[in-house]
Amino acid sequence: MAFIIANNLFTRDSRGTRGTRLSFISGNIDMHAAELEIEAALLAWAQGASAAYDDALVAQTNKIGEKGTAFQASQDADAAMLERYVQLRKLLKSRYGDDKLTLKEFGIAGTVPQNNQQRYYKAIELIEKNAERLAAGDPRALPAGMVASLVPLADNVETEYKLALEAGRIANDTTKALNDLFDADSVQLRILYNWCVSYWGKRNPLLIDLGFVQAKAHHRGQPKPPENLSYDDLNSVFSWDAVERATSYQCEMQTDSSGANSLGTKWNEIYEGSETSFIWQKAEGRWDVRVRARNAHGFGKWGDEIEVVV
Repeated sequence: MAFIIANNLFTRDSRGTRGTRLSFISGNIDMHAAELEIEAALLAWAQGASAAYDDALVAQTNKIGEKGTAFQASQDADAAMLERYVQLRKLLKSRYGDDKLTLKEFGIAGTVPQNNQQRYYKAIELIEKNAERLAAGDPRALPAGMVASLVPLADNVETEYKLALEAGRIANDTTKALNDLFDADSVQLRILYNWCVSYWGKRNPLLIDLGFVQAKAHHRGQPKPPENLSYDDLNSVFSWDAVERATSYQCEMQTDSSGANSLGTKWNEIYEGSETSFIWQKAEGRWDVRVRARNAHGFGKWGDEIEVVV
């Protein structure tokens, strides 16, 4: 368990870690609900959280699969239309020769468009212009039956393209629903964790039953990790709870996995002193921040990291 779930930073869970947490919670919550006097709403969430999350994951996986299938069907339809369209272009160019004005009217004066949507409109343009030329008695226009073979191919492109767009929209919606559920569950996990700690404390091994990480004992004499590290964006202030017998603190930051910044990707010290807060000169980016305490026995362990977005 400890190797699967490394910490209690719920918003930083991977998808797999989140599923494991919720599985432990839903599977074991009834065993501890009475002892912890868990409120009805929180208990109901805990009992159904794993199934709800699994359903959301399955829905996302299915819809992304359907999106891929629809996209491939759209590409196949475009390839079939393109093959016939190129043949008809060549025939028209051979019949109209250097008549660039007419070739431009057909939409075939330049190269074949690279964009599939543009190819569709060019195919429709060719069909309509050829019909006009036939109606006007132009002997160089292609026979109606020959061009008619392009019509169902173009219609199929339009149909499959719309289906692919709709499948993409639905896939995006299911992904958003999963992300929203992930965020909502993160809040509930924090509430449940704090509730359990208020009964058991952070070092109780029963926390593992509910998908949480049990706090380890600290080296004798060294200070405990600072708790409740936070950042006040309005006043540009980092702060944390004071640690018993600590004489000073050290705060570091590094770029998180989502981007780069001027400090690079290694941990960099941004504060060392005896105060439990300091003003930080803002720098744009996403940052992981951590703090630890120090006393006569040396530095203690780092407290929980937080993410700061500027």
